[in-house]
Amino acid sequence: MKRILAFLLMLVMLIGVVGCAGMETPSTGDNPGGNENQQPPAGDPPATEVTFRADFKVSGTAAELLTAALEKAGISIGGADATKTIYAGDGDATLTASAKTKATGREASYNDYAIVCDGTDLALYGASSYATEQAIAYLINTYAKDGGLTVAKDLSYTAQPTLTNITIGGYALQEMTVVAGDDSCLGIAQDTAKRLSILCGYEIPASTTAARRAIKLVADNTKNEDDFAQTYQMEVSTNPAVKISELTITAPTRAALSYAAQSMVAALKDGDTFEDGYTEEKTFNMVHTDATNTSLFKYCGTWQASDEENPTTMVSYWNAAYVEINFTGNAITPVFSRETTFKIKMDNAEEYSKVYTANGAITFFAEGDGVHTLKIFYNDRVKHMYFSGVSVCEATTLSRTPDRAHYIQFVGDSISDGQNAFTQQVGDVLGWDFSVAALGGIALETNYGYWRNNNGYTNGAITPGSLADLIQKNFGIENIGMEDAFFKLGVPNTSGMPKDELNDYAENYYTEKMDYNFEAGYTPDIVFIFLGTNDWLSSMKDESRFVNAYAAFVEKILAVYGEDTQICVLQALTHSSMPNNEDHPRYQIIRSAAENLMLSFPDNVTFIDRDIITTWNVEIGSDNTHPTGNGHTTLTEKIAALLQEYYN
Repeated sequence: MKRILAFLLMLVMLIGVVGCAGMETPSTGDNPGGNENQQPPAGDPPATEVTFRADFKVSGTAAELLTAALEKAGISIGGADATKTIYAGDGDATLTASAKTKATGREASYNDYAIVCDGTDLALYGASSYATEQAIAYLINTYAKDGGLTVAKDLSYTAQPTLTNITIGGYALQEMTVVAGDDSCLGIAQDTAKRLSILCGYEIPASTTAARRAIKLVADNTKNEDDFAQTYQMEVSTNPAVKISELTITAPTRAALSYAAQSMVAALKDGDTFEDGYTEEKTFNMVHTDATNTSLFKYCGTWQASDEENPTTMVSYWNAAYVEINFTGNAITPVFSRETTFKIKMDNAEEYSKVYTANGAITFFAEGDGVHTLKIFYNDRVKHMYFSGVSVCEATTLSRTPDRAHYIQFVGDSISDGQNAFTQQVGDVLGWDFSVAALGGIALETNYGYWRNNNGYTNGAITPGSLADLIQKNFGIENIGMEDAFFKLGVPNTSGMPKDELNDYAENYYTEKMDYNFEAGYTPDIVFIFLGTNDWLSSMKDESRFVNAYAAFVEKILAVYGEDTQICVLQALTHSSMPNNEDHPRYQIIRSAAENLMLSFPDNVTFIDRDIITTWNVEIGSDNTHPTGNGHTTLTEKIAALLQEYYN
């Protein structure tokens, strides 16, 4: 359903009458109420018009789709006792029946829809689910004004697109079935059938069962999916006795089959016909979209085009970063310019996939028709994703995925770091976009905390040639703090870093070369900060210095992300060496910093304070500092609930 809603919300933004690609503008049918954009004067509508504004309810089989579109357009819906009703799909026996009759009044009505008003209520009906989506989009596009819908009382609008003439083997496509060679190709068959239905105006079914008249899709699944052949075979055979045509598309891989089927539909839309006896080896054209197209790809996390050898590649830094893209069809081929480890989510999958490692092109598949979403994700602050874009068949449409309700960025230390930390779970629980910038041992303040212990300083002695040694020699810094690291491109951690890269890294970390420009991803509207534990455990003795450093850090974040950005600060966790006493000096100092932030930035800062100390009961491990798995589960539940309360 989320896929359908995403497609619908995209349709709502279209301007003008909605029709199919390659079709003429729909005719209006009988329309005494008019179908032009209504522009009534402010105040009460004229007697010839009716306005639906928070005084109506929504009903019918497509009520969920209509409700989502109205909410997106800022149009309020009334309660169950509302005086008026808008019916979407099958609903009221009289008004909907009138719209249904208009929308299904001819043989080829797959794309047709109707909208009618009886002076009080409104009904819309599409001859197919696709047409119903089109009707909802047209309704809101044309009649939305001032937070409501204003239509003529006698509105009667019918859209009947002119159909494209499609033939295969000299016979009409009607009564044909798209048949998948096996179950693995059923999704491709469903997508192909949907595309043909939209194109020709009546529904083409998809099946894995042989049909009397069919388009057959066959993939040689013995081939490696990475075998990215662009050639495929098309053959038409006809039985003259019963005038049955059969078009067979055979491709070497499932990826090639998906792209070949899209190419076939595009050819039919352009007026091509495939006559009896037709046989040809064809090639589908691929189009590559560079990763640097940030208006098309949605990036969450720290991404920048910083690969000098591959300037069109986007490279990920810090933790939990991902890129998303919407696409039509069933196959999409991401390309990586260097070896990259990642997981994916396709559409609304509950779990991430297995871990993939790719250097070059790799194809992924979606099931069914419509618009699909690919999410490429990984959580490893040391390993980068070298994403250089996607390649798709030229008949595929790419689009940016819609922003979710909020984008939250977590900033913290080791408690916020790791594959199973609460920060990896809260975003998915809430259904928000998210990213993480966290590092074990790091404090808020530079020259405090335990960063150096993880980067070359052990038992009071520094390891010659280590990152900590080189940073101290080059810049006089003993410990890198988040107040500096957050604004740098590279994560100050050198696990597995080659020596030549380490030297270059250490020589440039505090120079402009390592500055992050914050231009690639879209901007988070909530920044969740969980820092202070390492400051206290090392030397948080000067309260005023820590308070001022926290204020300066938040001020820099607001300068980068914008003055409307919300900052949520979390109090420190309790553990056995620090009993549940909110007057303990560590809690007091963090509270002082947060209270100062709330005074300095009253419209921006929220502080989660006492509950985490006294009532959350977060289970802490044997080191007296880090939550256990159960502890992170508790944090996820508590924090998600509060964020939902604060920001929704």
